[in-house]
Amino acid sequence: MFKLPVILIYVLIAGCAHFHGWQSGCEAFCFSKMEGIMDYVEDMKEELAELRFLNSFEKIGSHYYYFEHWKETNWTTADEECRKMGARLAEIRDEREYNAILPRLQSNMYWLDITNRGQGDHWYSLNTGQPAAFLKWHQGGMDNEGFAVHCVTIFYDDMWDENCMNFDNYICKLQK
Repeated sequence: MFKLPVILIYVLIAGCAHFHGWQSGCEAFCFSKMEGIMDYVEDMKEELAELRFLNSFEKIGSHYYYFEHWKETNWTTADEECRKMGARLAEIRDEREYNAILPRLQSNMYWLDITNRGQGDHWYSLNTGQPAAFLKWHQGGMDNEGFAVHCVTIFYDDMWDENCMNFDNYICKLQK
């Protein structure tokens, strides 16, 4: 992919030296011609990097998700890892979106962006600060057991409240 721009640059430099000699005027002429080519090469590098990055995300519906099946981390670090990829912990907006991602999950617990921020039964989206748009608790519901701040995971096809310091897998979602 990058061979063509490299060849063009070589031909431009060789042609410049042949027709104009290595005078100071030639340098300005050559660099003015090369500038557009170099800009194009940089744009292509950025586009390629973006394509490689997006390749690790999976499009489901109108959103892109990244499922971390192997690395387990606490909730805060999971959000930091998502941010490094230009995403956030997944915010599930409705049952349709929830059901669309379930088949991609393995038999692990996956962090979502929901926390109670130490406020009991009130659940919020980390991304928006608003009340969680969708919750589907396991049979028996959330338990808020033993610790003040809870965060939400998906396990099989239900949501569970967990100690945010536990180590689980996570789901990232690119924001529009």
